[in-house]
Amino acid sequence: SAPFPQVHYSNMAEWGANKYYPPDYDPRKHGSINSYRGTHALGVRAKKIDQGIIVIRFEMPYNIWCGGCGIHIGRGVRYNAEKKAVGNYHSTKIYLFRMRCHFCPNYIEIQTDPANAEYTIMSGARRKVEVWEANPDNGTILVDKNSDDARKMAEDPLFRLEHETEDFNKAKKAVPTLVRLKELNDRMANDYDLSRKLRRKLREDKKEEDDRRQESRHMGLGLVDLLPRAETDQKEAETVSFRSETPRAHAETLRMKQRIMIKSADIFSTPSSSSSSSSSSSSSSSSSSLSLSLSSVKRREEDKAISLQAAEKRMRMDPALLARSRPTLSPS
Repeated sequence: SAPFPQVHYSNMAEWGANKYYPPDYDPRKHGSINSYRGTHALGVRAKKIDQGIIVIRFEMPYNIWCGGCGIHIGRGVRYNAEKKAVGNYHSTKIYLFRMRCHFCPNYIEIQTDPANAEYTIMSGARRKVEVWEANPDNGTILVDKNSDDARKMAEDPLFRLEHETEDFNKAKKAVPTLVRLKELNDRMANDYDLSRKLRRKLREDKKEEDDRRQESRHMGLGLVDLLPRAETDQKEAETVSFRSETPRAHAETLRMKQRIMIKSADIFSTPSSSSSSSSSSSSSSSSSSLSLSLSSVKRREEDKAISLQAAEKRMRMDPALLARSRPTLSPS
């Protein structure tokens, strides 16, 4: 069997295109690949090419009313239309476009008019008449000649005078708005300076953002974005204090203070003798012994607090005392 032909694509847009050439295809004999397959290059758009008709995308040139359903079809609506040459105007061909309304089965036929540079509706629709007429104030108004207002404007002088007065009042009220819009337009006229200021502002913001990103990386925060600095943040940061030692070191310091307090306390200040004497007294003096024991306990707590303060003061004055008070472990 013949080898499968290799196909190369210049870009991905050609992937969906038909690039296959059969093994028995000979360009000298068959010409183009479309002639070999018996198809047209336009595909289904040329299914009536034998009648001189091709399908194109037609855009409605003006507003019309459909003759079948009576629905308004706006200018710019697009249809798949059959295009056919029906004559000539000197050397310019005249084309007829036939399409179906998207609201009903009615077909609309529109023909070119090279003599008037216009499109003419042949059948299936009616054109909506809209003309622009100049008013006395050097403006333009849109008039639909088929409307009731247009007929009254042409026939009734009082109706026309009423509308002219109303339009004049509307224009008079719109003067402040127009003046404000003109001032705004004048202010925005020098767009180069405005654009230059905007670009400078954007460059400054981008530079500050890059500086904050570099500072964040320098502090080891990684991808965390820092916010702009503020004076309130700096003041709050100055009021915050952190513990410089770990919990284990803090507990060790407390133990050293207690050990120094015990070593520096007087062994004869304990209320053991008074407690023993009060316990050996008679039951009749139980209330007096209870008061003596409470006072001894209070005195002992006061002595303990005084000893602790003295130990802390001694440690601050002589740091070597803390090193000597640490227990030393003898090797076993």
